[in-house]
Amino acid sequence: MSFKDKHWHERCFFCTVCKSSLADKPFVTKDTELYCPDCYDERFSPRCDGCKKIFKAGSRKYEYKGSTWHEECFTCLECKQPLGTKSFVPKDEGVVCVPCYEEKYSQKCFKCGKAIQKGGVTYKGQPWHKTCFLCVNCNAELSGQKFTSKDEKPYCADCYTQLFAKRCAKCTQPISGE
Repeated sequence: MSFKDKHWHERCFFCTVCKSSLADKPFVTKDTELYCPDCYDERFSPRCDGCKKIFKAGSRKYEYKGSTWHEECFTCLECKQPLGTKSFVPKDEGVVCVPCYEEKYSQKCFKCGKAIQKGGVTYKGQPWHKTCFLCVNCNAELSGQKFTSKDEKPYCADCYTQLFAKRCAKCTQPISGE
């Protein structure tokens, strides 16, 4: 047997690890040693950081922060579902899919109870979506404008004036800060 200017007896042409004959079989060399494909993979192939098994040729790998996983091992910390190419959020030493992150970790709107992804407001120490923080009378969005509360309920300036301001004895119009 010969390979790359080296020669062997057929009985000497065997795997360094398992000693199986490599005559007429596929083999791999590393540092002048001969290996059958299985022994080579077991010793030298990269391994999944999840299951610690080797990556077979053609298998899909996912890499994140210097670690590598099989497709089925790269999963959400919460629901354990494979992430594939879905968006995720880093959490502790792992990752969480966006639906699980929103359900478990994000702030929830005081009014509707849904996750606040961006642009929320805080009223009386509670988080609200801008679109949920409304005048209780006319449903105008209160975010970014003057408002007043009465009995712990928010009102836009116009509704508050119309509903609660003192009225002129002569014309009965609301008295505001004119």
